[in-house]
Amino acid sequence: MVSTEKSVVQNYLFLNSLFELSQSREKVRLFEQKYRKSFEDFEHELSEKPEDFELWDDYLEWKANRKSVEFYNSINLSNKG
Repeated sequence: MVSTEKSVVQNYLFLNSLFELSQSREKVRLFEQKYRKSFEDFEHELSEKPEDFELWDDYLEWKANRKSVEFYNSINLSNKG
């Protein structure tokens, strides 16, 4: 019974990780589509503009989602499950 519970938890964590990766990838794609540029180009242009809170909010969210994608890719979810 303990191994079954462990397996259920492992499966849940794996599926949740896949979901989080998918969500983060989609958010990154939406920012790329919204601004029609890469994150690096957006970051560079942002540093040269006067302060704009909406752009900075998007920048922080975009950056966080990129970090999330990097993290989930680093744990190599494709070989799990």
